[in-house]
Amino acid sequence: MAALTPQKRQCELGSYYPAGSVVKPPPRKAAFSLPASAEICRQRRKELKISLIKNKRKMKRLVLTIIPALICGTIVLVASSFKSDTAEQTLKEFYTQYITAFSELSDLANIKEKFLTEELRKRLDIAELDYDPFLNAQDFNKEWLKNLEIKSVAKTKNVYQICYHYTDFMGEQTTCIKLSLVKIKGKYLINNIINEI
Repeated sequence: MAALTPQKRQCELGSYYPAGSVVKPPPRKAAFSLPASAEICRQRRKELKISLIKNKRKMKRLVLTIIPALICGTIVLVASSFKSDTAEQTLKEFYTQYITAFSELSDLANIKEKFLTEELRKRLDIAELDYDPFLNAQDFNKEWLKNLEIKSVAKTKNVYQICYHYTDFMGEQTTCIKLSLVKIKGKYLINNIINEI
């Protein structure tokens, strides 16, 4: 048997043994009791286990409290921003495609079918207008897209004001149009040109 390292600690037996000593097991018939140091180790491990279980329970309760709060907060934020952001995005896409089609002399029918309600399309078909109601102008310029502004009209549900700036022989000018939108099957469509038709 190899000699034990001097002052080597045996937590299970709770004592120190000098080099060259031999550990004798307790008599088989005698009742075995843990030394004091081993009992302390066992008790300490038990306390740590109990503490770990308690901490896990506290953490679980904390998580169960925080996660629903975060989910609810996220839902509220998404719900509050969904209407505005989606409607504004719809208008931005509409004007980008609409003015681009104008500049390229493309057909506007597909764009109107995509972004306008059927009722508004019918009203536009029978309206006798000598200007474009979405631009409030007879002429157009693709440069208007660079400074297009879209903002919600305060205290008015789903009504937005679209403005673009330009310069002509009279100086700097601003033209604004008000449009209302309606949500149909999860998609926003333009359903009215305020004070126009």
